[in-house]
Amino acid sequence: MLLKSLKISGFKSFAKPAILNFPRTVSAIVGPNGSGKSNVAEAMAWVLGEQSMKSLRGKKGEDLIFNGSVGYPAMNKASVSLTFFDKESGDEVTLSRTVYRDGLNEYFINGAQRRLKDVVDFLAQIGIGTLRYYIISQGEADGILHASLKERKEMIEDALGLRMYQIKKEEGERKLEKTKENIKQVESLRREIRPHLRFLQKQADKIEEIFVLKETLKNLCQSYFSKIESKFEKDTASLAAERREIENQIEQREKAAVEIKEDVDKLKKDKNKIIEARRRVNELEREMGRYEGILSQLKNSFAVSGETNRFINNLERQIELALSEENLVKIKILLKEMKEKISAFFSKKRLEKKENGQEERYREIEKKYKELRRLLDAAKAEEGKFQKESEEMIKMERRLDGAESDLARARNALRSFGEKGRNIKDWHDREMRDLKETEVFVGEKIPIKPTEVLGESFLEKERREIEKIKIKIEESGGMGEEVKKEYEEIKNRDEFLSSQIDDLEKTADSLKDLIKQLEEKLRDDFNEGIVKINKEFKRFFELMFDGGRAWLVVKKISPQPRAGAKIKADEDLEEENSEVKKGEGLEVEVRLPGKKAGSLSMLSGGERALTSIALLFAVSRVNPPPFLILDETDAALDESNSRKYSMMLKDLSKKTQLVLITHNRETMSAADVLYGVTMGSDGVSGLLSVKLEEAEDLVEPTS
Repeated sequence: MLLKSLKISGFKSFAKPAILNFPRTVSAIVGPNGSGKSNVAEAMAWVLGEQSMKSLRGKKGEDLIFNGSVGYPAMNKASVSLTFFDKESGDEVTLSRTVYRDGLNEYFINGAQRRLKDVVDFLAQIGIGTLRYYIISQGEADGILHASLKERKEMIEDALGLRMYQIKKEEGERKLEKTKENIKQVESLRREIRPHLRFLQKQADKIEEIFVLKETLKNLCQSYFSKIESKFEKDTASLAAERREIENQIEQREKAAVEIKEDVDKLKKDKNKIIEARRRVNELEREMGRYEGILSQLKNSFAVSGETNRFINNLERQIELALSEENLVKIKILLKEMKEKISAFFSKKRLEKKENGQEERYREIEKKYKELRRLLDAAKAEEGKFQKESEEMIKMERRLDGAESDLARARNALRSFGEKGRNIKDWHDREMRDLKETEVFVGEKIPIKPTEVLGESFLEKERREIEKIKIKIEESGGMGEEVKKEYEEIKNRDEFLSSQIDDLEKTADSLKDLIKQLEEKLRDDFNEGIVKINKEFKRFFELMFDGGRAWLVVKKISPQPRAGAKIKADEDLEEENSEVKKGEGLEVEVRLPGKKAGSLSMLSGGERALTSIALLFAVSRVNPPPFLILDETDAALDESNSRKYSMMLKDLSKKTQLVLITHNRETMSAADVLYGVTMGSDGVSGLLSVKLEEAEDLVEPTS
């Protein structure tokens, strides 16, 4: 990055906007003392982020704003813009800074407002670190020699481009220190909770035992009540099946009883018909008696022969025998025989009867006979029906009695099934209440599903085991959920803290590795840089003094511990005593031509100025900065040394862009572009481009 231009407005004596372009490698700003030429260097330092008001020759931000003069009112703000040009990409970047009278500062990068940190980061990216190395005034040139060993080392590190590594190292050390402090805090927290955690651990162990018992109880209950449920379902189903069977039997027996009763009732309704049939039989008997009388009349009316009398007497005996036995079958047979015998008899005797005039009487007897036959047939039918219906009714009554007895037994069995069902339900309800109580006891629902029942004895064994576990849990004092919850919280907290410590220790190890790597990088690059600087330092010193030698020497330093700090003796705590650890610094040793080697205290003021310039140029030669602003660093040089200084500038400008503020002719001659700074009676500085001859007229005599 090269400087392209500088714009100043309202900054100190520059009331009017002024623009400086830097088209060449070396630009010089000249002017008499008091013209404001050093304000240009201060403007550049300020826009690059300078925060020290002392370095800017002021006390507060308002002091940087043009305060007014004759013809020019005071300004409300001061603004400076510095534009960089990237040769490789062709890009331009403009940094701007504005300060208001209330002290407010604003920073801009390419017109966008940014923080100071953003400006510092940008400058670091383009290789610009501490400004005291890039912008050097007359007094600051000698500052590198007046600096302490440690400060001088830091300045050289900065000039060598090691500042970024040093910043990273310091940042890593701060992070490491913070990490160690965090580890201590976390370990302290762990120590605080450990006793309580151990106490809770014991409680948790007891709770774990209870938990195991609960799980065992839950599993046992699940097994037991699943079997209970299965047994209940099985018993209920069996009882329901038996009940349905009994109900079917009752239904069938009730239906059969109704049918039998209907038949019995029907037979009872036919009872009158049976009585009527018996009455008719009695009448038939009476008719038979009358028939006997008729036969007697026939016997008396006919003077029959002995054969006729014998026939009639035989018939009478047979009829009497048949009537005495009340055997209708025999009567039927007898009647048939009588018909045949009578027919035969009367057929034989008919002629005789005709002769005697008895034919009419015969017809009458025959008529009576037919009537008797008809009546006997009717009696036979009635008697058969009566006998059958009587037997059937007796059977029906017996069946009805049996059906009613069976029905009564079935109804009694049904009532007993109802009682048995209630007993099963009551038993199941008791078991389910026990299940609910157990669920409350274990603190969760116990899922059950029907399973195989191995027997009443097995169920009783499981029941006894359940009761034993319940007693153990009750004796242990309950579940202690709050203690368990607290233990889990403290345990998780301890594990989290332990994890934090592990992470912090890993972070600390990583930081230690990073710091070690950075230290090695710094040490190696620094040592290599010192060798190179000493080589250039020697060359520039010999050029300035026509001989002699100067070099940098690394010295060990032991800073004093800060007030109140305690030094720990334990070697393991060495890192904690970092504030008293030995550090390193840089000593400048010189040997003037013809003199012995000695320290800086041996040098005169002019010699110190030349030595400081030789050292600064040596550093710039080893690690060329993008630019250097030298503000009257040549003021103390005589003409001879000024020529040497001019030669050194030309050598340095080969790799570094230079902005020179001077009134030294030799220095002016090394510049490619000259700007003159003037100040009129109004106290306002102005800029103009001048030639070397014109520049000489602007400066005051140096004598």
